[in-house]
Amino acid sequence: TQDFRDRWLYGVEARGAYELRNGLALLATTFYNREEFSNASPLVSTANTVGALLGAQFSVPEVLDLEFSAGYFKRSYAAHRGRLTGFTMRGALTWQPTRLMSVRAELLRQDEATQVLNALGKVRTTVSLGVDHTYRRGISLYARGKVFLDDYDLIDRSDTSYAAEAGMNVLLNRRMVLSLSYAYGSRNSEIFDESFRRHVAAISVLRRF
Repeated sequence: TQDFRDRWLYGVEARGAYELRNGLALLATTFYNREEFSNASPLVSTANTVGALLGAQFSVPEVLDLEFSAGYFKRSYAAHRGRLTGFTMRGALTWQPTRLMSVRAELLRQDEATQVLNALGKVRTTVSLGVDHTYRRGISLYARGKVFLDDYDLIDRSDTSYAAEAGMNVLLNRRMVLSLSYAYGSRNSEIFDESFRRHVAAISVLRRF
């Protein structure tokens, strides 16, 4: 049912940096997240997550920006339904090989809610890569890909999902943009009949006011 997709998400994060030298800094991050589901169900549970990460950031202005942090999180379910603990990490690389092209790669490992039977939460690892290129004035191209690795709490199940998209944006005039895109998605699951593949092609015209 779609009823249990109705939820409130709250989050607060504190982040500090200490610069060792020009372009190199140490990072420290603490965070608190809360998920509240509007409708009660045995499949979902309101939960609080706390965690902390330590890492570093390195940058070369207008060329490269790299940061990576790792730490620990604890997800506690409401009504004493247990907890999920584990390793969390965040990484991001932004590279600008030319003035017209940028490449961004990201890595994220964190806890999430799930509606899978007998699992109140999961740990999702996401790896993504995106490229943006300004072909010429008024025409921009992009391509993006993501891999999702899901490990479910309390049950022996893991899924792998893939998503990819490529497209082009054409500025017709100051207020009109023509967008062409193609997206592919798939999931490989250990559970029968839980895998899927999808293809989406889109043509849209956007008007700016």
